[in-house]
Amino acid sequence: MAFSVSVNSTKIGIASDLGCITPVVVKEMSGSSLMFVEANYDERMLSEGNYPDFLKRAIRSDHGHLSNDDAGSLSRIASSDGTRMVVLVHLSKDNNTPELARSAVVDQLDRAKHPQIEVIGHGEAGGPFALG
Repeated sequence: MAFSVSVNSTKIGIASDLGCITPVVVKEMSGSSLMFVEANYDERMLSEGNYPDFLKRAIRSDHGHLSNDDAGSLSRIASSDGTRMVVLVHLSKDNNTPELARSAVVDQLDRAKHPQIEVIGHGEAGGPFALG
């Protein structure tokens, strides 16, 4: 799913369980003040992990999940000067860590203007997130 909600000049974008980044997703997420972006798996951890091959293929498929690199790409493409925070969500318990997710996203963002990055680990609660 991917959608955005706008109230006055504040836009919040949410993208999770996508499998791939499409032009429509980028359009909906672009210009968000706050973005929630799935960073489900680290490619190396998934490749080397114990999941059966059919499940690894499903996770990587266009109907599966976004990887850390995908989350970085979406965050980079959709963020603007008005993007204040990117919150990474839906991290796999077995195939990711908050540190790997954060690093992958920060590496793709323009360091001069990148937004604050928050990570909500598997089974953790996050927020509230203030934009004012």
